[in-house]
Amino acid sequence: SQENGQATLETLESGNLFIIRLDSERQWYRYLHLFGDSLHQRLRKTKPDQEISLHLKASEWYAQNGFPDQAIEHAFQAEDFDRAVRLIEKQADACWKGGEHKKLQSWLDALPVDLLLSNPNLCVFQAWEQFVNEQQDAVETTLQALEKLDLTQEFQNESDRMRIQGRVAIIRAFLAFHKG
Repeated sequence: SQENGQATLETLESGNLFIIRLDSERQWYRYLHLFGDSLHQRLRKTKPDQEISLHLKASEWYAQNGFPDQAIEHAFQAEDFDRAVRLIEKQADACWKGGEHKKLQSWLDALPVDLLLSNPNLCVFQAWEQFVNEQQDAVETTLQALEKLDLTQEFQNESDRMRIQGRVAIIRAFLAFHKG
C-alpha cells in the first residue's frame, strides 16, 4: 500500500540504503548512483530486450509528469529519435530563451543529421548555434537544407511558416553583417 511504501522509503533513507531523498516533503527519491548503475548492468545482462521498452516507458512517464529533459534523454537511450525530435521541438524555444544553449546543442548533436536537417524548427536552432560558435560555413549548409524543405507541407499554419522564414531572414542578416 501507499503507506507501507512511504515507510519503506523513509527506512531506506534513514539507513542511507540505496536511495537519496530529493525533496523536503519526502515525495521524490532516486537510487544512489552506484546502485542505479548496478541495476542497469543487471538489466542489460538478464533482459537486454526489455531495456528499450523500459526507456520508452520512462520517456513517456517523464513527459506526462513535467520532466521534459529526462523524457528526451530516455528517448535517446531508447534510440527513438522521432520521439526525441517531438520532445525537443517542444523545449527548444524555452531552452534558447533561457540561455540553455549547451543543453539544446547536445540534444541537436545527438540526433541523426538527416533527421535534424529535415526539421525546420530544429534547423533554425542548429543554424543559430552554428552562428554563435562562428561556424559560418556550417550555418550556410544548414540554412540551405532548411530552404529546400517545403514549409507549406511542414506547417499548416501560415504564422508558423512566417515565424520560420523570419528566423531564417534574421540569421541571414547576422551572417551578412558578420561577413561585412
